Amino acid sequence: MQPINFVELGVVTMCSVALWFLGARFSRRYIAKHRARPPMTWMFRNTGDPDLEGSRRTALLILPFFLVALVLYLFRP
Repeated sequence: MQPINFVELGVVTMCSVALWFLGARFSRRYIAKHRARPPMTWMFRNTGDPDLEGSRRTALLILPFFLVALVLYLFRP
């Protein structure tokens, strides 16, 4: 395995954990405020609530890095 593959795998792993953590934090706060589950497209919808926006925007910022690293890791010959 080449060193670049380890870097790609590390980025995918760290982004996965970060997205999981941010999604869980967003869900807990959303449920506490609205007494309902967040929509499936929570990352792409503006809530207008400053408490929820931090987690949502950070997750949205991490998503492209995760997707690029995942594609590079999976489809490298």
